[in-house]
Amino acid sequence: MTDPSQTGEPDPVIRGLIRRLEAGDLSAGERLIGRFQDRVLRFFLKRRCDYHDARDLTQEVFISVIKSIRTFDPHGKPFEAWLTGICHNKYREWARKTVRSVERHAEYSASFDASSLSDAPSDSALEEEEETASRVTRLEAYIASLPPKLRVVMDLTAKGMSTGQIAEIIGVRPPAVRRRLRIASKKIRDAYEKDRGRSPEGS
Repeated sequence: MTDPSQTGEPDPVIRGLIRRLEAGDLSAGERLIGRFQDRVLRFFLKRRCDYHDARDLTQEVFISVIKSIRTFDPHGKPFEAWLTGICHNKYREWARKTVRSVERHAEYSASFDASSLSDAPSDSALEEEEETASRVTRLEAYIASLPPKLRVVMDLTAKGMSTGQIAEIIGVRPPAVRRRLRIASKKIRDAYEKDRGRSPEGS
């Protein structure tokens, strides 16, 4: 199942557990969590979270459920849909933090001083590593120079997220994500060709 809302649990059972949890019965909360835990975990795993992140997010979801259960309106949307909304919010928060983490990692990688390592590689290996590091640094610089709307789709794509997942996170339609990816890729290619033309090899 993709969403926790796709469940065959009988509504009277769920409603009874919710009423008991609202009254302060934490054992009812444990039973409620037990009924949905696997489905919530799969919700995050199917969105390319690794297992440890998915477990942490699942725990965060149920903490939110227990804290905010009194805001649930039994006459409004079904509980499963309400729970799915919490899952989506937690996933978006995680994705935004992931993008910031990628940016911090890129900054660290660009500033890393290889000369501080004690094990010196051979001359040929060093030249190859330096060339690879140079290409990575240039690519990171090209991506960092993109406008924010283009940079975020490149960052999320690098994390392995699909067009649909990116669209959901940034609040646009999938065609807009694909268009931004095309524009970003072209800008990166143009910057690369421009720099190459300035280099001794491209002269």
